[in-house]
Amino acid sequence: ILNQDTLSRIREKFSDPKVDILGGEYDLEPANPSVGTRFKSLMVASWRPRENYVTVFLTRLGVIKKDIFVKSGGFDTNLTTASVEDYEFGRRLMASGHTMYYDENITVKHHFPSFKKQVKLFFQRAFMWMYAFEKCVKFDNTCTTPTQGLSQLCGFLAILSLVLWPFNSAMGWASVVFLAIFVATNSRFFMLTLKNGGASFAILSVLMALVISCSIVLGAAWGAFYYFVYMRIKKKR
Repeated sequence: ILNQDTLSRIREKFSDPKVDILGGEYDLEPANPSVGTRFKSLMVASWRPRENYVTVFLTRLGVIKKDIFVKSGGFDTNLTTASVEDYEFGRRLMASGHTMYYDENITVKHHFPSFKKQVKLFFQRAFMWMYAFEKCVKFDNTCTTPTQGLSQLCGFLAILSLVLWPFNSAMGWASVVFLAIFVATNSRFFMLTLKNGGASFAILSVLMALVISCSIVLGAAWGAFYYFVYMRIKKKR
């Protein structure tokens, strides 16, 4: 849903002749407010890059000149579901020498999925992200950064260590360490939840984010096996 100033801000940006591609952001307030959707909205906000460009074509609010879109080949039609088409397309645009400019002040309201659906979607997208990663072994400056990779892995290991704690006392300390790294690397997100929802929402968000981290790591692990091992063996046959 467009905000009142969305189009005017886009026009202003494209008045600069060097801007051919532009990305904006989700509004902090979801179009369908609830605990789960506010959680996702603030999580996405915590991924906002500090640079004035992105390495992903932001389909949440992406604008591109038609001739560049056509010349670049558009979205990868091998991707039959909405998953990582923005990552794959963005990498091809960058490889062609284009800069995808970014302005967090250009926003739209979004209908975010329920938390239950988020868990499923994060698994699917982590799996499919490996498709884009296998083609071009690079991280991004939003969402799929090296820091976020470490964070999600530590979240998963914190839960795994906690499960193993009854069988090995050292796992309890391991869980604490992994949890501390997870919280520290997600501090921007948890500060946003504290600021916008208070202490109880921030604590709940830590627990919800740990569940998401498990979904992401399992999806990425399955994707890594599928694209880096299975598909390469299949191509050699």
